[in-house]
Amino acid sequence: MRLRDSYYAGRTALVTGASAGMGRTFCEHYAARGADIVLIARRQDRLKEAAQQLQKDHDVNTYVLSLDLGQSDAPEQTVAFLANQNLSIDILVNNAGFTISDRFTDTSWDRQRAMAMAMMVNVAGLCHALLPGMLERNWGRVINVASNLAWAPAGIGHTQYPASKAYVMRLSQALFQETKGTGVHVTAACPGSTKTEFQTANNIKSSASDMPGFMIQTPEQVVSSSVRANEAGRSVHVPGWHNKLMVAGFQLIPDTWMLPFIRRSFN
Repeated sequence: MRLRDSYYAGRTALVTGASAGMGRTFCEHYAARGADIVLIARRQDRLKEAAQQLQKDHDVNTYVLSLDLGQSDAPEQTVAFLANQNLSIDILVNNAGFTISDRFTDTSWDRQRAMAMAMMVNVAGLCHALLPGMLERNWGRVINVASNLAWAPAGIGHTQYPASKAYVMRLSQALFQETKGTGVHVTAACPGSTKTEFQTANNIKSSASDMPGFMIQTPEQVVSSSVRANEAGRSVHVPGWHNKLMVAGFQLIPDTWMLPFIRRSFN
């Protein structure tokens, strides 16, 4: 556990996908350092349990909003909730996400549209809603969780996933430039394989347990290094030397050579 410090004490962090995995770890990290936490995810029972545990462990205020971020009006619902609670957000972590394993046309457009909303549109929407307050106060921290697959060629199935992560990374880079020198830091965190329930929940055949141990990170490793990168004012952060090598490979090796590997590992 980190000790409460003046950097985050009295601040309020909003974390999406907060009920499990990296989202919950982001909540624990900021709460341990004194920030109050707004937890957003779909599963209200798990959100309440996480919020109660944060209050017990760290003596911070917690606020729970059960919300499907695949809805087109999710940012508006979030803003209304914050106004009702009289909350200003200092730290935004856009972590919520999912993928669709089937081929693009084998899944309903409603489902594909919800993924685009959750993974791209509403990431931008929450940034658009909450950045003005941060800029007005001359202090803010934004971490948008992308992936090392932002640099990868797309395979068969999971059609929107690499594209959505590339969007999040490029959006974060642009917002980094637009907020530079204002006291607001925007970072795209681009982890690789991490020990969470994401692979199982999203029907990814190659799970973390199938990979060499040195290629797998814990949520704590990803979160702590991503927060440090954000504090240091970096626009893009790739946690772990093995992920940095993978990103270099994606950039240097032609897509046609990479596609067989992508098909085996991600489809």
